[in-house]
Amino acid sequence: MDALKEWAALLNWLKRPFFAFVAVVTLCVLLLYGDAVEWLGLGSYRPIVAAVFLVALVVLLSQILAFAAEKIAKWNRRRKALIRCYDRLRNLTREEKVILRGYYVEETRTQYLDINDGVVAGLVSAGIIYRATTMSSHFTKFAYNITDTAWDFIQLYPDVLA
Repeated sequence: MDALKEWAALLNWLKRPFFAFVAVVTLCVLLLYGDAVEWLGLGSYRPIVAAVFLVALVVLLSQILAFAAEKIAKWNRRRKALIRCYDRLRNLTREEKVILRGYYVEETRTQYLDINDGVVAGLVSAGIIYRATTMSSHFTKFAYNITDTAWDFIQLYPDVLA
């Protein structure tokens, strides 16, 4: 049972913030490559300091790589969502064009649309518009806003609504 607690403590220590590992690596470098080890009388502990340095460096590098991988994955998801949205805007049905033309012609980002309309639900599902409120204005009419991506695309290429 004690060994399990020790492993749990080690795992909790490994979850420490990035800057703690930067400090440990820096301290180990100063101890290993400076005269501080001999000056402090810790010459016999040099292999332990080296091992701590290597472990801290590996954890630090893994945190950097995990952070970079997370940012790259987030950027890639956003890029794929933009591509899907642009592809969908290039292939609109006649009914979808009528709804989106209302945003463009009226120069507004909000329209009141019927929640029971399948075309509206399709545009919401495609991430082109979204329901802006949870309160209806006339029983089944809700405010729907156009997304920034779709708005910018329609402003650049209004011919997709023709």
